[in-house]
Parts: sequence; C-alpha cells; structure tokens
Amino acid sequence: ADEHYRRGQKAYRQRRLRECLDQWYAALVLNPKHPRLVPSIAKVEAEAREQDANDKLQNALNLYSQGLTDESLAMLDQVLEAGPGNAKAQKLQAEIRSEMASQHVAQGRRLYEARKYNEAIVAWKKAMTYGYEVKAADQLMARAKEQMRREETAKKLAVEAAKEKEEE
Repeated sequence: ADEHYRRGQKAYRQRRLRECLDQWYAALVLNPKHPRLVPSIAKVEAEAREQDANDKLQNALNLYSQGLTDESLAMLDQVLEAGPGNAKAQKLQAEIRSEMASQHVAQGRRLYEARKYNEAIVAWKKAMTYGYEVKAADQLMARAKEQMRREETAKKLAVEAAKEKEEE
C-alpha cells in the first residue's frame, strides 16, 4: 500500500492524475485505513474533473470556431452535466445559443421578405430551440401566416376576376 501511495505521489507531481488515482485506489484496496489517502484521492478527483471540464471546454471552443455549433453545444452540455456550476461553460453556452437564435431570426426575416413564408416559419421555430423568445417568434410566425392568407385570398380574387372577364 505504501509503494502504491509513493507511486501515486510521483504521478501526481508529474500531473498524471489518472495514473495517480489508479495507484491510490490500489493502495486503498490494500489498506483502507491508510492515513492521508482518502483526502488525497478526493483532492485529485476534483482536480481531474476540473481538468476534464477545461479540456471539454477547449474542445467546445474549437468546434464552435470550425462552425460546428451543435457539436459545440453538445460538448458544453457534457461539461455542465459533470459540473452544473461551471460559469465559463454556462456563459459560453448562453452566448452561442443567443448568436444562433439571432442568425435564425435574421434568416427568417430574409425568407419572409423573399415571400418564402413557410421556410421563414421553420427558421423562426429553429430560433426558439436556441432560446429565442417564444412570444416574439409567435408574433413573427403569425404575421407570416396572415401574409400567406392575404396572398392566397388575393390570388383567388384575381382568378375569379379573370374568369368573369373571360365570361364577359
């Protein structure tokens, strides 16, 4: 047990946390009452979790910089699952979600202006999945549906007027 503890200390000094924990858990199995072992394991476990979270955070940033936003958000979800109080991950996730929602709202507006109402509605619904305000999205979608109804009515009237003119 003492040998495993010494090996664990050496691994810890070299910042090989997983190896350190493996050694210390082996020592714990051999001698459950080993002094200093349980607090040391707890400390290194916390450091390993923090290191893992930072690695995942870095991966999330890399994915985001490559334009892989959904993958980046999934990685941030993993970070927050492991440590719900991770302020860096929460802030980054909020920023990415806000930016993605804004992009989808802008895309929806461009589609609306191009009279592609159904596609605009899909874009606004996607914006809501990224946290865009439901009430605002509902208003945009209602406006698009109303505009579709008006244009459909105008088409019907134009067809009827053409028929009447043809009959005359």
